[in-house]
This record gives sequence, C-alpha cells and structure tokens, in this order.
Amino acid sequence: MRASRKQEQLRSVCNVIFLTVAVCCLAGGEAFPQAREDLEMEAQEYEQSLNQIQSLAKSRDLQSLERFAEEMESKWIRKKPELYARLMLHLVDNLSSVIAEYSKYRATTEKYAIQLLDKVDGMPLDVEFGLLRYVRHELEDQTVKLPDDKSLNQVRRQKARRWVDAWKRLNDAIDKDWDPEDLPEESVAPPDATRLPSGVAPEEIDDPMLRAEYEAAIETNRQKNEEYKKQYRLRKLKKRFSRKIEKFLVTAYSTPPYNMQELGKYLRDYVDDEELRARILEAVASNAAQEQGK
Repeated sequence: MRASRKQEQLRSVCNVIFLTVAVCCLAGGEAFPQAREDLEMEAQEYEQSLNQIQSLAKSRDLQSLERFAEEMESKWIRKKPELYARLMLHLVDNLSSVIAEYSKYRATTEKYAIQLLDKVDGMPLDVEFGLLRYVRHELEDQTVKLPDDKSLNQVRRQKARRWVDAWKRLNDAIDKDWDPEDLPEESVAPPDATRLPSGVAPEEIDDPMLRAEYEAAIETNRQKNEEYKKQYRLRKLKKRFSRKIEKFLVTAYSTPPYNMQELGKYLRDYVDDEELRARILEAVASNAAQEQGK
C-alpha cells in the first residue's frame, strides 16, 4: 500500500509538471499542435523516464544510466528542452543521493550538470541553480587530481563564472519596480453597462464591444497574475540562492592560490548586493589570513 501511494504521488507530480509546461507554451503563443491525448501520452513517457532514472541510480548501473541519458537527449532536447533539463536534473539528484559516498561518482554528476548547462539555452533558473550545486567538485575535494592541462586557478575561474552568470541572469529577470501589494483580481468584473456579476463567462455578454472589452480585461489580469507569480518565485529563488553562491565563492577563493583581484572583479560585475559582496570578501580575506598565518 505504501509503495502504491508513493507511485501515485509521483504520477501526480509528473503530470502537473508536464501539463504546466505545456500550458505555458500555449499561453506564450508557441507552436504546440498536439491534441490533449498526445500530451497525456507524453506525460506518461515523462513519468516512465523519471521512474527509470530512479531505478538505474539505485542499482548503481552507471553504464545503463549513461545510455539512458543519451536516449533522453535524443528524445526530449529538441521538442521539450525544459522537460529534458528537468529530467536530467532528476538524474543528477538521484545519482548524487544514492552514491554520493564515492568521490568518482561526484565527478560523474558534475559532468552531467556541466553538459546540460552547455546544451540547453534559456534554461529555467530553478533548474540552472539546481545543477550548479554540482559544479564545484575539484574546489571542495583537494584529493581530486586535475587534468594535466588545467590549473586550479583555471578550474575555479570557469566554475565561478558559471555561478555569477546565473546570479546576474536572475537579477536581470527581477522587476525592481514590482509591488507585492498590487495583487491581481481574483475575479474580473465585466463592464458596468452589462450589469452582470464578476467572473461571468464572456459568452453571456451579447454586445460584441462590451464582450471584447471584458475579454481584454480578463487577459490583462491573467498576464498580471502570471507576472505576479513569476516575480514572487524569482525573489524566493534569489533569497535561497544567495546563501549558495556565498558559500561557493568563499570556499573556492579561500583555496590557494588566492586571487582576491579576480574575485573582486566578479563581485563588482555580477553581484549587485553590496552586503553580500562585503561578506564574501571579508570571509575570504579572513580565511586566507588564517591559512597564511599557520
């Protein structure tokens, strides 16, 4: 009974994610000619992919997992890049959670994360930040042997750039003038001349001009509602991610060879939060002083 309940919960989550993305595509005006039954079939395939990822990760069958990752790329990356990105994040999360005790697998999770970051343009910010959690392998494990053609400075510079690029992309997406008190309407009122209640179906309005006015008001409110949810999520994401980027940069630049000049430039160019910049610089300077004083 317990396993059945978990499967039902997973099925529900899969369908919500899939259909939400599909609706967003329709709302955004993108081409999406498939009928509803086609969407439901793809949702089932998406659910099956999630289940197979979990099964392969738990069995620690890396070869089969790599083959399955290639199959997912050929199947999903062109027609549904956002869903492909979410599937691969699910793969990396599962791989990390079940075999994180082996350092060589940490390198595998990072490889997948970097490949995905490089392949999918316009990746959803929450997926990008989820993947960035794995882009720090050599900087946290000093026993890792770097490739012969790379120094720690080079690796750190490349990975730090990914983190600060994502931070800037998040900041650019946030509307600084957004007012959280300016809520969308729960139910749009039709024109006064109709003498109809709020939320009435547009088809109930006989006058074509009044009906068009009402439909325009409904659409404006729908867009306002979507923007409100978007800005709320972005601010929540920024609050959570600020702790992660602070930890990453402090760890990365507290490791010799020190490079305060490079860190300072990244912070000036990409991080607009003065308090965050100051905390990072102060922590790195303190760590470096302690290490050099030993």
